[in-house]
Amino acid sequence: MKRVYYILILAAMPMLAGSLLGQTASLSGQVLNPMGEPVEADVFLLNSAGDTLATTISDCDNGGAYQFGDLATGNTYFVKVAKPDDEFLNGLSTFDMVLIVRHILGVSPFTGYSLMAADINNDGQVSILDIVRLRRLILGIDGMLTPSWRFVPTGTYTVQGSYPILLPGDVANFNFTGVKTGDINVSAIGCL
Repeated sequence: MKRVYYILILAAMPMLAGSLLGQTASLSGQVLNPMGEPVEADVFLLNSAGDTLATTISDCDNGGAYQFGDLATGNTYFVKVAKPDDEFLNGLSTFDMVLIVRHILGVSPFTGYSLMAADINNDGQVSILDIVRLRRLILGIDGMLTPSWRFVPTGTYTVQGSYPILLPGDVANFNFTGVKTGDINVSAIGCL
């Protein structure tokens, strides 16, 4: 069963009046891997219609930080994080296949981000099909792995297109965790 988590920051009514008064705020956070290391990624700020309002790149030299400024308060924005799929073999090895086998056999079950990474074919479960897909990628039989990275708000484990946030004022620490598909032992380099 998949769980969907929505992160919504609620504001007091006086804060919502800020958008009528022309008040602005900023939204910032970090993009990190499950080990807390920075990941360079494109961060998109969207409106409720899905139109891109701004784009930035998480800064590896500054701990994976990103920031959007001059945003009208009281509005709901959506944040989407993505990374190009051109480095799909980054962090993938036969050791990851061994770890998936151990999970399937019940020897060393996965939780959290490891489950996301092991679901290589993105069907919501970890099975022998994921091992076959990973093997074909490592051997160069199959070309691309899409998505190569999956991003979720830190502490959540369900991937969706974008994540809503109501902006009552400055919001810091709207952090994302980047999970490299197939990289169970978290050996991928997030800042190439």
